[in-house]
Amino acid sequence: MRKFQAAFCKYWAMKYFIIFIFLELLKLTSFGQCDSSLVGKWKVISCFNGEVYFNLKNDSTFLAPEIKVIYPDTLSQKTFIELAKETYGSFVYDFEKDGKFSFFLHSRFQFSGQYCFIKSKHILRQTTKNSLGEDVTEDVKGKIENGLLYISQKWEDNTMYNIVLERVKQ
Repeated sequence: MRKFQAAFCKYWAMKYFIIFIFLELLKLTSFGQCDSSLVGKWKVISCFNGEVYFNLKNDSTFLAPEIKVIYPDTLSQKTFIELAKETYGSFVYDFEKDGKFSFFLHSRFQFSGQYCFIKSKHILRQTTKNSLGEDVTEDVKGKIENGLLYISQKWEDNTMYNIVLERVKQ
């Protein structure tokens, strides 16, 4: 009976070991899908966060009706829009060949992490550190279309930001 138990335990141990190896290989193949088309610096040209929309290329803007209630006069609305353009319009992503990225606001470094752009699935996987120093991975919707990078990502108070970036010419 002991021989049977020992053989049975070895069988299950080997089975779990094979499953573990298989899962590790799956993880490697998912990072093997990373596309290098993001390499370079990208700056925001358009942003919409549910409150304000702007496009720096054609100078179009829009305020959501609930924001117009908060800022009823045109001067305060214009100030709100200009502040949004100044803030979000200064966002720059720098994607490197080695899978690292940095994020800048007003030309000042804000944070960095690792990325993997899975072009076929329209996913930009970002891994950054949280306030406890732990890795946090987020799959962000992302695609390149007509030379522009489109990203939909939740920031701040879980607000969805739809941003369009263009590559910075070097």
